Amino acid sequence: MKKILLLPLFVLVSLCTRAQGPRVPNKMSIGDVQLKITDGARAEIQKNVDDLTRHPKSFNAKVDKANQYFHFIEEAFKKEGVPDEIKYLVLQESGLIADAVSTSNAVGYWQFKDFTAIEVGLRVDRHVDERKNIYAASLGAAKYMNMNNGYFDNWVYAIQAYQMGAGGALKVTDKKLYGAKSMTITKRTYWYVKKFIAHKVAYENVVGKSRPSIFLSAYKEGADKSLHDIAKQFGISEEHLSEYNMWLKKGKIPTDKSYTVIIPGKQLSIIADSNPDRIKPKSILVKKAPTYNQAQAKLFPAIKPWKGSNKYSGSTRNINRLPGMIGNEGDKLIELARKGNVSLSDFLEYNDVSIDHKVTSGTPYYFKKKKTKARIYYHIVQDGETFWSISQKYGVRLKKLLVKNRLSSPQKLKEGRVLWIRHIRPETVSIAYEKIDDVEPVEVIIDEFKSIKQNTTTIIDSVAINSPDTLIEESINSKIDSAEYDLIVHTVEKGNTYYNIANRYHVSVLDLVDWNELTLADKLAIGQKLNVYTERITLADHNVDENEPQTESHNGVQVHVVERGETLYSISRKYNLTTTKLKEFNNKEDDTVSIGEELKISEN
Repeated sequence: MKKILLLPLFVLVSLCTRAQGPRVPNKMSIGDVQLKITDGARAEIQKNVDDLTRHPKSFNAKVDKANQYFHFIEEAFKKEGVPDEIKYLVLQESGLIADAVSTSNAVGYWQFKDFTAIEVGLRVDRHVDERKNIYAASLGAAKYMNMNNGYFDNWVYAIQAYQMGAGGALKVTDKKLYGAKSMTITKRTYWYVKKFIAHKVAYENVVGKSRPSIFLSAYKEGADKSLHDIAKQFGISEEHLSEYNMWLKKGKIPTDKSYTVIIPGKQLSIIADSNPDRIKPKSILVKKAPTYNQAQAKLFPAIKPWKGSNKYSGSTRNINRLPGMIGNEGDKLIELARKGNVSLSDFLEYNDVSIDHKVTSGTPYYFKKKKTKARIYYHIVQDGETFWSISQKYGVRLKKLLVKNRLSSPQKLKEGRVLWIRHIRPETVSIAYEKIDDVEPVEVIIDEFKSIKQNTTTIIDSVAINSPDTLIEESINSKIDSAEYDLIVHTVEKGNTYYNIANRYHVSVLDLVDWNELTLADKLAIGQKLNVYTERITLADHNVDENEPQTESHNGVQVHVVERGETLYSISRKYNLTTTKLKEFNNKEDDTVSIGEELKISEN
């Protein structure tokens, strides 16, 4: 009798053990942040894990999707420097469903709203919606995550901000933990973070352990082709191909940048390229760059007395905002490295030279890594210049300079060639050559600018600038064409973030930090001045805008009815008004507007 009773009990225990899902640990890490999870939080997270793993059929379906798609996300995150484990957030956001739509109208794999998607470089219009493209959307998610981490220097808070926005997270997170490398997860930790931890625990030990039901590969040579063309090329049905490429709404694949087409059932190399010797860098959205300007080159290298750390020698100079010194013929590399208090190997790496390099007289040498881009847009090659000498002139890494000009290795340069030194030359722009002029730099005196103060905003009148573009101390990087852009100097107020400032003026966050030589890790200070370049909208532009919202007339006064997504600033631009005038017409004391609000756009 005992044996009969023991057998069912043993079987029961065995089945329970096998059915038990993964257990939440009391310690784990997210990026470089070490987490300690309290018992109370573990119990909550464990309940989430159990819910996720309770139904084997649906759980395994998500595991299979992860096995299909995760290599795209891993590639994108690696490219943008985001911790690999954050990839599990996509399962929480959309379950890897391309056309998932939330109640707040967030769309796609990473659940972007249209404004945020455009902000991180995704194309969203009637032809293309990259929120439904796994690789493009993952790049966008990585950029957005990096933006958030720029505020907090804490990947846990960056995840929290993914759901509630950086502005919301800044109000509720503990400032003492900004930059922290360890923190405790408690019952009071934001629910979204605990839910992410549950997804990570539930899936991390099973994803990648089995073959996907179908292999997915990336094809990037589809420009100007239809899905019908590509399906025929790979011998698959167009219907099957369309299922994995919902991002292309209609027509042919555009040629404005490189788009990733997902090919089912083919084991191509990830992010395939028909020409492996040519670097295909990530696209950069550039509205309009200034015209070629040879005079600007004469301002570089920008050399000033060194006022930084005293670890360098007395001969150290501030060259293009980096510590360095000007070489003389006969100088030894080891001697230069010692003066910069850096190792010889680091010195060689910083300056893109080998051990047999002979120091060139008059050339800058740097004691820190050079920049990834120059502070002006173009350089016109002079006689005898090389890619290396130009990279030293502007303090730009040689590899980055090559990438910007779509090259994988240096080549001999012809006099007059236009090199792109700030952004990547678009594929649609051919290599150009300009006549070499003997141009002297033009000094721009700041007193020539007339300023008009408006509350927290100063609008600086555009000046007719032909050669060079406006060069006021550190603003030489600005993408100004005086006929196309207005410069607005925004004064930072309490509660301002990069996001809400960019949103206010309808510009990119990345452009905003770029124009002001900042990074997203730099904190804003109340009273700080920020340059904002906005496209000028003339009355002529306004009159021909077919998509312009219609105004109403109330007793002879033109009235604009506020629509979703509009701001006081965007409305003022529609009617060629300043925000001050618009507020005066409506007796408004602040810049807030609400949907359906009627705003006068002319005086009584």
